[in-house]
Amino acid sequence: MTSLNLFNLESFDDLISLGVSEDEDLRVFETQWNGAHVVGWTATASAPNRDYVQSLGATDVIDYNREHFAARTSKFDVVLDLVGGDTQARSWSVLKPGGTLASTVSKPDPVLGNHVGATGKNFATRADEALLTTLAALHGSGQLGTHIDSVFPFPKASHALARSMSGHVRGKVILDMGAYRSSGPEADRRRERK
Repeated sequence: MTSLNLFNLESFDDLISLGVSEDEDLRVFETQWNGAHVVGWTATASAPNRDYVQSLGATDVIDYNREHFAARTSKFDVVLDLVGGDTQARSWSVLKPGGTLASTVSKPDPVLGNHVGATGKNFATRADEALLTTLAALHGSGQLGTHIDSVFPFPKASHALARSMSGHVRGKVILDMGAYRSSGPEADRRRERK
């Protein structure tokens, strides 16, 4: 679980996320729930994903096949980079002075940040029982939703990985261990050992 609040970003007007997954909905929601004020969320996505990304809460969607995000004249307080590489390097150009480039992919180059008066932060998923418990309660109450792209039984784990790596997933890819645990030769052996 990641949160923009890990960077002490208490309030900002404009956020752009480069590369979108359902986790962005969760990150923006969690940031707002933790007290940050987010006015606008711009996201990059292909045209067929526009409605989906807007359903996650994006107020503006840039079709990356028709327009490059760096060509926009608007500047952002926060760039959430989920792509890395050249995309991350170009991200500095859309930050306001004092802005933050937050990346889940790689550590942003501080030299590039200094050139535009912005800072870079790298973060990774971390386990946090209290936060996960709270998010589970919010999900249970309907305040936070999850979109499931696909479900694969454990023996089809390679298919789940291929789907996940395809770059065209809308939501979560689930690997279902239930059927694997309750039936088959290995389950029979586990029952015999008890």
